[in-house]
Amino acid sequence: ELYTFGGSYFPKMLPVDAHEYFLRTGGMTQILLFIAAFEAVSFYAIRQTLEGKREPGDFGFDPLGLGKNEAAFKRYRLSEIKNGRLAMIAVGGFIHQQWVTRMG
Repeated sequence: ELYTFGGSYFPKMLPVDAHEYFLRTGGMTQILLFIAAFEAVSFYAIRQTLEGKREPGDFGFDPLGLGKNEAAFKRYRLSEIKNGRLAMIAVGGFIHQQWVTRMG
């Protein structure tokens, strides 16, 4: 790992082992509360998406004007979806490699 927090609350262990450790010590509860707060704040946008008033992922934030050209915008959107899917597959590979080899 590039950086590890010190102290007794952050012992040096594999990330796959850290899940069980932080369930026992309460760290996962804090993460769950932060995620719940974020989901509560974003409920308005989710409701608009379900009602068909906006597309998923469209937050109306485009300071660089990348969405002005419709053809380029569709290409950017498709590239983002493909890159996101590839990243999810890669992270799954990292986790399974740690489970199988027990090496970081």
